[in-house]
Amino acid sequence: MKIVKKDTKKIEFDKEKVQNLSLDAQKNRLEEYCKRKDLLLLSNNYVDNLSKNAKRMIEQKNKIKSD
Repeated sequence: MKIVKKDTKKIEFDKEKVQNLSLDAQKNRLEEYCKRKDLLLLSNNYVDNLSKNAKRMIEQKNKIKSD
């Protein structure tokens, strides 16, 4: 089995240049930047939902233990 790292070409994410672009273009540029850097772009909403679900699961687990 061979592990291949993603393309690591340098992609610029210059805030000043990007500010002149439309919001969609800014979002696309940021997504492309994250793909190239092997980063995962998560919206704040998604992260909030994950943490709420995790807290709920822990509470349920503790409740079951105490019963």
